[in-house]
Parts: sequence; structure tokens; C-alpha cells
Amino acid sequence: AAPNAPGFLHDAATECIVSALVRAEDYQTHQALAMNLQTAVYQLHGAFNNALAESFIEKLVNDGSDDPNSLGSIHTLELLLLLAGHHDYSLIEMTFNIWYRLSEGLFSFEDDSHIEKFKPYVQRYLAALYRHCRYDTEEEGVPDRDGDFADFRLKVVETVRDVVFVVGTESCVTSMHNMLKTCSQSGTWDEVEAALFIISTVISNIIP
Repeated sequence: AAPNAPGFLHDAATECIVSALVRAEDYQTHQALAMNLQTAVYQLHGAFNNALAESFIEKLVNDGSDDPNSLGSIHTLELLLLLAGHHDYSLIEMTFNIWYRLSEGLFSFEDDSHIEKFKPYVQRYLAALYRHCRYDTEEEGVPDRDGDFADFRLKVVETVRDVVFVVGTESCVTSMHNMLKTCSQSGTWDEVEAALFIISTVISNIIP
């Protein structure tokens, strides 16, 4: 991967990869293609970090098993969390539908031990959502209810409700409550508000 490559090359490569991924969805027929695609995508980890270091964000925007070499590896979630770790909330927003589809699939499982494997990833995802839904500390007055960030926070409500069952509502509330206790010592108002925001999203699950 070459972050310095012209934009049209990134566009062409992206279209090619997307087309291949669509075809690979039928992995019974195209298993070799699916395996090669997964291997190639995992190799973009370093390129992503290089792009972050060199601020090629515009190009980035455009462009189960524990074995990272197996098809359907849980290592894929590390790539989603890599996006979640970036300060631009539009990147984590791009992953919402993937987390929804993951939660939809896990919801049908009755094997708690299988769901347990996904808990650490969902916990990190929720922590990232907490960070991203914080208002600007310097913001004054009533927050804009119609802006892009307000729309993002509404989507955060939906994705939190989608995945919270994986870690358990009580666990999520406890985590945010611990955040509140930390904020009471040295935090800022936006940190407190964000924790309360996440709690308010799921609290109805445990209040009769």
C-alpha cells in the first residue's frame, strides 16, 4: 500500500476490492478468493497506521476463529477497532453496520462460551463510542440538535443498543459508572455527560 499514490489509483483499487468482496460473499464457491482477500486486507494494518501518521485521512475515508489466518477470524474486529481509535468519528460511523450484522448473528447463538469470545472487543467498542460521543470541552451554550454530530450521537444510541447484550447491560452501566467516579475527581463536564449519555441509552433494559 502506498499512501502517496495518486487519488485515482486509490479509487480504482477500492472499487476493485469492493467488487471482489461482493463476489467473495459466496465463499463456498469462491473460498480461495475470500482467503486471499482476507490476508491482503490484514496486511493493510501497517498502511493504515502510516496513513494516520501522515494525515492521509481523506484517502482513508475514500478508500470467530482465534487464528488470524483462518476465514472469518475474530482478528477482523481488531481492524474495526483500529478505525474506532482514530479521532475522526466518521470512521467509526462507517463500521456501525458491521457491528449490527455481528450482533444480529450472535443474538441467535445460545452458546454463551462462543459469545464470551466477543466480549473484550465489544467492551473496547463501547469505550470508543464513549470517547467519540463527547462534546467539545470548549463548547458554550446549548449543543446543536440538528448538526452532523447530533445525528452521529443518535446513531451511537442505535449501535450501543445493538451490541450491549454481548457484554450485558449491567456490565456496561458499571463500566460507565466507574467512568463517572473517575471524572468526579479529575474529569471534565463532557466526560461526565458522555458517560451519562451511554447509561441513559441502555438503562431501560434493567429498570422494570
